[in-house]
Amino acid sequence: PKLESIGSITLTDAVVSVDIDNLVKPEDVGHAALSMQDVLLADQSDDLKVVLAQAERVEVNSADLNNAAQKTPSTTAEVKIVNNGTEVATGFYDYALSTNATKDQLGIAYQLTQVSVFNGQVLDLTVDTGSMSDVERENASVFSADIRGEGGISLRSGELTITSNNNSYEGVTQVGSSAAGTAQLTVAKGSSLGNTSEVMLYSNATLSNLAGSMTVGAMNLHSNALAKLDDRDTSDRGVSTFTVTNDVTNSGTIQVGRSDLSGLAQSDIGNTFVIEGDYTSDGGTFALNALLSGDDDSLADHVEITGSASGAG
Repeated sequence: PKLESIGSITLTDAVVSVDIDNLVKPEDVGHAALSMQDVLLADQSDDLKVVLAQAERVEVNSADLNNAAQKTPSTTAEVKIVNNGTEVATGFYDYALSTNATKDQLGIAYQLTQVSVFNGQVLDLTVDTGSMSDVERENASVFSADIRGEGGISLRSGELTITSNNNSYEGVTQVGSSAAGTAQLTVAKGSSLGNTSEVMLYSNATLSNLAGSMTVGAMNLHSNALAKLDDRDTSDRGVSTFTVTNDVTNSGTIQVGRSDLSGLAQSDIGNTFVIEGDYTSDGGTFALNALLSGDDDSLADHVEITGSASGAG
């Protein structure tokens, strides 16, 4: 049976079990190799093999939603992912829970579920959205597949949200580029940045963390770069700890406290930025929230540096 509504359906946490043994077998993805333009434009989510729910609007608000599809035999297909003619990763396609392109149906689609980035390579997630429709642009602004492997990722320009909580890639995360332009990478879950060795924010680049507490390797901010270490809205209460296990170089702004000050509660003040290596500032600043009460009970976000601190802000 199919769940239908004349209004909207919002799923936050659920288990969906679907027997796909007798469904159409996986189609040929149609390419010997795919670019990320191919993946984010055409292969993210629009062709549903089975429709489970239909409404004016269907929202899936949790990356923890579990698609427990029974697959016999295996339905996984591998494709090469290339960047400027160089093979940088292997992509794995399979059945997965998805919405359609117009966001009014929930069902099972055949789509990219995982990428494994090669050692020494960078998976560039930048997409040219100039000729896309509004629906295509919305689909291309979200990357839901798991990112694994020894390589890194980059977003040279534009906006992208990474939603997987199962990422384990080990390379550098680069946001922006040395060329002019803006870029914003939003991470929705605590493991969205995997085991990244470094977060590199170029000028006019922004990192927005919607997950709360998180750990990364190193961090390097160029001038006019912005790291929002806790960009949750105030419906998600409580403080967070953002940990960097190596060095931090800062020529931009590291916003330790909540970015959204509207409706900020006392329980939202007291975030911690932990630097387990050295901190070097070249005109860099910290943005902290504080609630001053005139006594020792005042609350404030704070920075803890294990190593040395040098430079000027």
